[in-house]
Amino acid sequence: MIDPAELVDALVAKWRDIPELLAEMNGDAEVIFAYHDRFPHHASLPQAIHSMPAPGILLAWTGAAAANELAAPWRYQLTAHVRSRALAADDPAAGNGYYRILRQLWRGIPAADGVPICQLTIHPSCGPMEPPRIERRADAEALDYFEVTLEFLEIGDE
Repeated sequence: MIDPAELVDALVAKWRDIPELLAEMNGDAEVIFAYHDRFPHHASLPQAIHSMPAPGILLAWTGAAAANELAAPWRYQLTAHVRSRALAADDPAAGNGYYRILRQLWRGIPAADGVPICQLTIHPSCGPMEPPRIERRADAEALDYFEVTLEFLEIGDE
């Protein structure tokens, strides 16, 4: 089993290297960030989601399970919580900020790699990410954001 923090940090670094994704974050790579549990300072993911910036992408490790009944290898689940930048009321719905962001999280091309992120090895002990699941969510104040669930299958238990 790998340290999930390594996987989270590696994916954040790759996303920060996608020019089109950075454009949707108003050029600020710091709003794409990792959430690491640190009791008692970082002990509430819902609170972190509620206080995240717009635009912003918060990536957290949300669990792991044995990929099969033989308990090897592991499947890691990461969840990205996404808020778009502010758009004018008359901006067209087609191609709005959320659509562009969500596409880049899966198909964006990091400048250093030259191939879509979905084809890359993000962590040397895991294969490329599985296709994501994208769902609309609401925070404590009923403000919408999108949740992107990503899974990585470990190549072999360390």
